[in-house]
Amino acid sequence: MSEAKPPPGSLSEDEQRAVLYRQSAEKLRQLAGKVRFNFGRREQLLSMADAFDRAAARIEGLPVKRAAD
Repeated sequence: MSEAKPPPGSLSEDEQRAVLYRQSAEKLRQLAGKVRFNFGRREQLLSMADAFDRAAARIEGLPVKRAAD
């Protein structure tokens, strides 16, 4: 899920923050994929990743998706 990144100077402060949130969410999902025995920790990491995605969506003005319960 690698996207081409525009030059840093071409993004507004909010857009830069949204990109950072998306990158953080991706890193958390990668970490969660490496967790083998502590499934509670994996769920925490995935939940945090979802929160970063929701924060980025709010900044970008996109509809916020909630994880299914």
